[in-house]
Amino acid sequence: MANTFVDYTVSASQTDFAFSFPYLDDTHVVVQLDDSTGASPGGKFYTVSTGDYSIITSPSSLIRFTTAPETGARIRIKRDSASNTALVDFENGSVLTEVELDRAYLHNLYLNEEIEEGSGKNVMTKNSSGNFEADLAKIVDLADPTLAQDAATKNYVDTRGLQDFDGANTTSDVNLNSNKLTNVTDPGSNQDAATKNYVDTQDALQVTKAGDSMSGNLAMGGNDITGVNSVRDLIAPAAGSHATNKTYVDAGDADQVNKTGDSMTGALAMGDNKITGLATPTATADATNKSYVDAEIATTLATGVAGGPIGTANIADDAVTADKIANTAVTPGAYTATNLTVDAQGRITAAANGSASPTAAEVKTLYESNADTNEFDDAEQTKLAGIAAGATVNSSDATLLARANHTGSQAASTISDFDAEVANNSAVTANTSKVTNATHTGDVTGATALTIADDAITTAKIADGVEIKSTNIALYNATSSTEGGQLLLNEPGVNSPVLSEAQSFSVDTFKDTTNISGHGTNSKMLRIFQGSVTTSPTAFADNGNVSFSGSLFPTTTANDDLGTASLKWRDVYSSTGAFNGSDLNLKQDIEELSEAEKRVAVTAKGLLKKYRLKKAVEEKGSNARYHFGIIAQELQAAFQAEGLDPMRYGIIAENTWWEKTVDGKRSVSNEEQEGYSEVTEMAVRYTELLAFIISAL
Repeated sequence: MANTFVDYTVSASQTDFAFSFPYLDDTHVVVQLDDSTGASPGGKFYTVSTGDYSIITSPSSLIRFTTAPETGARIRIKRDSASNTALVDFENGSVLTEVELDRAYLHNLYLNEEIEEGSGKNVMTKNSSGNFEADLAKIVDLADPTLAQDAATKNYVDTRGLQDFDGANTTSDVNLNSNKLTNVTDPGSNQDAATKNYVDTQDALQVTKAGDSMSGNLAMGGNDITGVNSVRDLIAPAAGSHATNKTYVDAGDADQVNKTGDSMTGALAMGDNKITGLATPTATADATNKSYVDAEIATTLATGVAGGPIGTANIADDAVTADKIANTAVTPGAYTATNLTVDAQGRITAAANGSASPTAAEVKTLYESNADTNEFDDAEQTKLAGIAAGATVNSSDATLLARANHTGSQAASTISDFDAEVANNSAVTANTSKVTNATHTGDVTGATALTIADDAITTAKIADGVEIKSTNIALYNATSSTEGGQLLLNEPGVNSPVLSEAQSFSVDTFKDTTNISGHGTNSKMLRIFQGSVTTSPTAFADNGNVSFSGSLFPTTTANDDLGTASLKWRDVYSSTGAFNGSDLNLKQDIEELSEAEKRVAVTAKGLLKKYRLKKAVEEKGSNARYHFGIIAQELQAAFQAEGLDPMRYGIIAENTWWEKTVDGKRSVSNEEQEGYSEVTEMAVRYTELLAFIISAL
């Protein structure tokens, strides 16, 4: 297996080509192509411009072409470790680091591998089978060969010709290139070359495909004769295995029934077999099929034709009409108060007029006059109709008149002495004056609607713990253009209201006309302070800035962040640097760096780059400044190239959030929400990164 190169044949639309050999610098990776655009199409590699591809290192090494090469082209990716360049320059008195020694050693190792496999400069390349490949270049100035395995020159091959074409030296096929071998004698053994005369003589003894006559019997030995056009002059067969002639076959066929139609001369005994596929009969003597018979039976049942009597069970309901019923002796017509005679079959066999039916009045009189009916007469029915449903027997008059038994309400207007009785009630008279409007004077004035004078409610009038139910409360200063409303919250221990800043925590609004707060001239702010305002209040300015004096610290240790992955601070200005907890008692699993980690540190040193921030370029254009640092994704790939999980190290982080922008305002969520787009961003801790890189120096 080659260690310094890999070959590919391009598949359709293929852009990625992996390689596994190690290398020291991107410039040592060379890509060669053999396609129809090359100097020697279809046969010789040429070097591809580095602008036509990129080197991908994560998660594995590969070459990615900007545009897919043509299908079927050959590609070679090889290492050329720059034998004319010293990658490490040692100086007297310098410190020889492990990294530099490794780099120098690997450079020599790689050069030797390239020489061995021929992938370096000015040497032939070994292919994947371990053979040297000249890549269609010539090997010139060769001497004529003397040994069997020596390379042969063109002169040697051309001058030899058929010099060795004799029985002793020929060991392979001879290609005559359409020329003839002449003056050859007829063959004497099976492996001799045959002459045309010999072949023609032998052919004359064979039966020709175009037609021929046999001069003897043809024994088939149990084999078939297939694809026959015509075999003539055959005699009648004497055995079952003999070929037969047309006369014999025709005589046998005359005894058979013709498929196109024929007449039987004897009976056809079917045994237990059927005759299938019969057509519907058209003549009386025709054989019939089951479908025809079934249909005829169905017709007979339906019409009564040609089938004899039909049982009543086969007569459909309502199928027998009046015309089908025999007449009786009864004379058709209308009868009054009819007397009827009906026989056992339910038929009317006699009918005669009877006496007239009684009228309704006669029936009623007859019914009411019968003592056994207990009927109500007209007067009794009228009385019953006047009683409401569910009515009961009345209570006594005394019960009905008692007021205590009355329920519900009664309009005062229906009580004749209501007004007089109310006027005579002493309790009503005593309270009348209390509900009569009077005119109030003092801080609260008015008769019907009362008005409270401005500033009339003092502190003493307000109860402790009073709840003010209002959407908006406005505090303002009616006399100042720089000071707004002020809220004094008295200090603990002040047990009665005091309008004094010295004894209060104050909240006010202020316009800074001289920029004493540092938020800008004429900036407006909300201030919180204790005592005098000269003690550097906490200020929330209208430009979004916040200022305060004193320390800012969390209420718990190592639990809260300043900013988030999606909402970062821009710059932090301080007189001294940040201290990070590094005490021995805070740490565990303390180990030396592994060899793989050291290699990542060396790689990370080479990944440091300069760059400009996109947001700065958007805001400042060409004035945006350059920064120095590392690309998080490249650092991640460096860990992965050594088989290490980068997310196991606090040096690198990957954060995901969701955001959307509406009317120019950015909204951020730490959870997935409808309408929000997912954002993933990587970050690096530079304090750890620099310590990591230094560890490998």
